[in-house]
Amino acid sequence: MKTYYGVKLSNAIMVVIVFLATAFYSLVHGQTFERISQAGYEISYGLHQLSFKDADPRIGNLTPGSRGVSVGIVYGNRVVKSRIRPLGIYHSDEYNGVNAFTRLTSEIFLNFYPLEFVRTHANVLDVYLFSGLNFGALVFENKDRNKTHFRFSHTFGAGIEYLLPGENRFVHLFTEASLGKSLYNSMAITSEGSYKGAYDVLACVNFGVRFGRKR
Repeated sequence: MKTYYGVKLSNAIMVVIVFLATAFYSLVHGQTFERISQAGYEISYGLHQLSFKDADPRIGNLTPGSRGVSVGIVYGNRVVKSRIRPLGIYHSDEYNGVNAFTRLTSEIFLNFYPLEFVRTHANVLDVYLFSGLNFGALVFENKDRNKTHFRFSHTFGAGIEYLLPGENRFVHLFTEASLGKSLYNSMAITSEGSYKGAYDVLACVNFGVRFGRKR
């Protein structure tokens, strides 16, 4: 069990280091990547599905859906943008009578806009790829499962933005889809403290708006 957690912790630390190094390099180094030219906020509504296998046999294999909102900040330029969502709140309806829950999340993402390298004129639509990290707490509400679980995962996905015209301010409507696999999941631990090989995959679709000021 200690070996398992050691490997998981090492993988998580490596992902964090690579992600942060890439974000820093993209924003402050090289002639292709201009300095920060946009800074603002992000609000989104999401439909998420968490597929997991719980160590508790009462839970088993489940795929509950949840819906909710998240808020965050965004900053960057035409090629890369960093996004930080400090708070997301998503609620799941009761599923199989045991696991209605509220999921609290904090996330950090890096958006990459590949079309900016070949674009020759002003754009209205833009496509981006993104990758990031997600930390979540699942608070179960059922009387038989009144417990909080934690998960930490790497996320990747793609999105599309509709850019409203503006000289000094920007307003971007977006839709994005992502998939995340956990690096750590406390649902893997039984009440006796042993590891049972639980897993989870989080699929997300978010709709929202990014707005702020151009520098």
